[in-house]
Amino acid sequence: MISASSVAEIFRQSSIGAVAIIDDAFDSPEQSMTAAATQALFDELSQDQDLLAGFIAAGHDLQTIDHLTLEAIVAVKATAKHNAAAQAAWNHVKVFAEARRTALDEFAVDLSEDLKVSVEKISAASLSSADTATESKNPVDDAVDVVFLDYELQEGEEEGTLSSEIVDRIYRQFAGKEKAPLVILMSSKKLDDKALAAFQRRTKVLSGMFYFVPKDELFDKEKRHYRLAAFAKSLATGRTLQRFVTGVEAELKTIQAKVFADVRSLSIGDFAFLQKLRLHEDGQPLGEYLLWLMNAHLVKELLVSGGVRAVESKVNALSFEDLPPTQSKPSISLATLYSSAVLRPMGALPEHATDQAEYLQFGDLFRKKKGKQVWMCITAPCDLAFSPTRPIRSGRSILFLPGTLQPIDKAMKPFEQRQPRTELVRIDDKAFRIIWDPKEVARADWSDIHAWKTGLEVERIARLNTPFALEIQRSFASDLTRIGMPAPPPFYNPTRVRLVVLDEQGKEVELTASNRCDGYLSGDERGMRLVMGESFMDALPEMLGKAEQILEKRFKAVEAKRAGGKATPGNVANAEAARDKVAAARKDAETLSALKGPFQVPLANRVDAFLDELLAIAGEGDADSSDHIPLRLTILPVEDAPEAAQAA
Repeated sequence: MISASSVAEIFRQSSIGAVAIIDDAFDSPEQSMTAAATQALFDELSQDQDLLAGFIAAGHDLQTIDHLTLEAIVAVKATAKHNAAAQAAWNHVKVFAEARRTALDEFAVDLSEDLKVSVEKISAASLSSADTATESKNPVDDAVDVVFLDYELQEGEEEGTLSSEIVDRIYRQFAGKEKAPLVILMSSKKLDDKALAAFQRRTKVLSGMFYFVPKDELFDKEKRHYRLAAFAKSLATGRTLQRFVTGVEAELKTIQAKVFADVRSLSIGDFAFLQKLRLHEDGQPLGEYLLWLMNAHLVKELLVSGGVRAVESKVNALSFEDLPPTQSKPSISLATLYSSAVLRPMGALPEHATDQAEYLQFGDLFRKKKGKQVWMCITAPCDLAFSPTRPIRSGRSILFLPGTLQPIDKAMKPFEQRQPRTELVRIDDKAFRIIWDPKEVARADWSDIHAWKTGLEVERIARLNTPFALEIQRSFASDLTRIGMPAPPPFYNPTRVRLVVLDEQGKEVELTASNRCDGYLSGDERGMRLVMGESFMDALPEMLGKAEQILEKRFKAVEAKRAGGKATPGNVANAEAARDKVAAARKDAETLSALKGPFQVPLANRVDAFLDELLAIAGEGDADSSDHIPLRLTILPVEDAPEAAQAA
């Protein structure tokens, strides 16, 4: 089991000394009523007609459970002081409240004793937005470094309403300060990515400054320590990124006003000059050109802003040595941002070529209904320019390159990895890559564009921005000249991995299960790297526990063989070293975090050792590793099979 002292040391290095826990379990019993507690109280009260009559006389007609309001519950509590029946009913409420609070009290004690931090327990009722006295009160102390916040703080509220309000207040409390706290959202139920994204968008907190952990994992010491160690190591980075986003947001308001003041100062003559003397001959629409000018001016002003450059320099100095444990592939938010650089949505192609900006252009992307098949116009932009005095002849050839939309989390087959790709585009609120087929091309005459479109049953959906469209056009043309492209996020190719350990017979025992052996391959010019997936990392403590048991049996078996003269001292030393490395890894938060990767993928027929020979990773082909390396990982191959028929 990971040692508390190793996590405490990471907390110390990360300057984490104060923790707050916000939960409605800390509210008074009458304020923390769950549906089950309310029902139990109502059932108890309903059994005593004399007691009900007394409440009716006091103005609380408890005919149905809906009448058991907070005011009525407070009346039950008051009556319990002098009425035995009311006391018995109130005891049920206290039992429910104490049961909810016990686990959190133990959690708070463990944090204090194991991780050497101060812990403040805060009731949700004290921060309720209904309490106007709390509006000017800071939710937590300024010294707090980590906030554990319950997702559902009020029975019957819309999910996450109060908790998101509290997070937003925390954000405003620490806005502009160097030290903002990490928020760990906790819940008794599993929240999906959609719910978490909705929660984050209701606040201004960077996703990297809040995480979600189910309560059952927080109350499990080993899982808790592993998670908290990883979160603590990323806290400094998260704070830097939060200041960057906040700083750019603040500067943008000022810069936007300046840019539009410059635009408003243009005279009618300036517009006429641009259109008549510069754009008319090329056929470029004036509106499109002006939008480009404003965009360039806005970006330039943003880049030269002193406030932006100050926070930018901090981000430039970041080095992500430790990957967060809860994400292994690009989020839909990253897909949204990067997709804006790659393409912009477009409406269906107009019937007639009257407005060049709205008609067919280089980079236009057509899709066959909601299927995977897409086509991009790769005809040069100058051959598609037209104006009233410069029409395009009807027989001009227009070329389209086919491609396939592939979900970003789907594994690419080897032949797909060799194809030109456009990574990380957002279409239909999903993240895709486009895998292009440069060996196929479609052709249509300018006058037959609509006939081609109708024949293939495709409609225009977007337009790739020029640099990205040029990249694919040049791939088609087999042009080896590389263009200066913005560096895209590393592509993530899902894969399966198999983690094994040797038993006392020297046979491999698999530690991974089919639902846990996930990973992601990422590549660039320096080669392929392997990152372990979230489900693999969640199962890691359990797998290492199983490995330690197997290696302990192996060590004892080798010792027995040595006593009988059937094993050498070296065999014993190797078995002992393997066992001790896994035992030490289970206790060390740094090592557990490092097992996520990234790892350089070895060459074919080769095995490389990592993490002081704790883990051996094999490349393709047959290879073996020394038995003193306890953990052996293999990247399972993806079949190089032809793609299934395209969806209609």
